Amino acid sequence: MRVERGTQTQRLTTVEYAARCSCRKPHGTAAPRPVEQGRRAMSATDPPSIHGTSVALAEGAVLLRGAPGSGKSDLGLRLLEAPDARLVADDRVIVTRDARTTILYAAAPERLRGLLEVRGLGIIPLDRDRWVTRAPLIAVVDLMERPGEEERMPDPAWCHPLRDGLGHCGEPATPLRRFALWPFAASAPAKVRLAAAVAAGAIIPAD
Repeated sequence: MRVERGTQTQRLTTVEYAARCSCRKPHGTAAPRPVEQGRRAMSATDPPSIHGTSVALAEGAVLLRGAPGSGKSDLGLRLLEAPDARLVADDRVIVTRDARTTILYAAAPERLRGLLEVRGLGIIPLDRDRWVTRAPLIAVVDLMERPGEEERMPDPAWCHPLRDGLGHCGEPATPLRRFALWPFAASAPAKVRLAAAVAAGAIIPAD
């Protein structure tokens, strides 16, 4: 696969991409938990990252979390069908906290910017106007493994992505609204957009 980067053209194979993403596991090994995967991503050159996908919507970025193969990239792809949506990161998400404002920001490792894994097609480089380098994070969506696991009328919930996904990094935790959805429902992209609006305060659910 050819990836355009300025005046340079890089050939990126699926094997090379998998080597860059620490979440890809050798055949026959157990999938590590998200915090363990975050630790594996640490190196002398890479900042700590969370296993997930992040998409920037009109209200802000959402972080999609789930096990490998749970549908994060697929749901991210469907969210990108909206004209105002932009990919922030796929597979590895760097989460940082602004010490002055306490706002959380999502970003991709530099070598994975603009790349989206599409099952059945491979690693797709998006046009430059379809991704951003960083976006303020407003909500976390945890992906359910099976339909019917979603609560019909859930109580409001919050989570601490820095503490939950990067327990080793020592960053102060900033709570975000947390939602839990089954990613393969036809309505899943619309639900994520509504969740972002709720998290941003643009929509207030009725009691």
